[in-house]
Amino acid sequence: MTSNLRKGKYMKHKGFILIRLFVTLVLMLCGCGAKKSTVEQNSTDMSMKEIAKKEYTETESENEWDNMLENTEETGKTTEEITEEIQSKPVKVLTHENVLTAIQNYCYSTNPALKDMSQEEHCFYWEVTDVTDSEYTVTYRSYTGSFVYYHVNINSGNVTTTEYVPGITDGEVPGSETFNIWDYMV
Repeated sequence: MTSNLRKGKYMKHKGFILIRLFVTLVLMLCGCGAKKSTVEQNSTDMSMKEIAKKEYTETESENEWDNMLENTEETGKTTEEITEEIQSKPVKVLTHENVLTAIQNYCYSTNPALKDMSQEEHCFYWEVTDVTDSEYTVTYRSYTGSFVYYHVNINSGNVTTTEYVPGITDGEVPGSETFNIWDYMV
């Protein structure tokens, strides 16, 4: 009988330990809840004006944003109305295709004779040769054998050039052409 009492006491003690272990485990798992992503944290830390300004400046200039804020104060628009207005505007995005097409349009506008030439016969072409976070580089191989590298700033659309003429220049030299890519988008 004594061994049965000891066994019962042991079982109660074992059950108590299991319950304590289970409760501890549950509490530990609750503390390991999912953290907010940095995007969620940043967006909750920013005010509505900051969010609207961030979205707006991706598509428009700082001066236009300041003008819009001044007009908003005069008209009494809410931040939500500003955000909706900003989001309804078309977003300008540069892609490989539209950058390449715009550079071709620029070349045709500065040298209309290209339109009458056969690319195979005169051996000229355009290609996107490099893409970084801030720039597209389009290479134009001219029918004369020279290379013009169009460096397109992704944020502003401003284009600068460098040129290389095999046998004449020692590597790339700064070009004289500058323009904005958006002027040649179709």
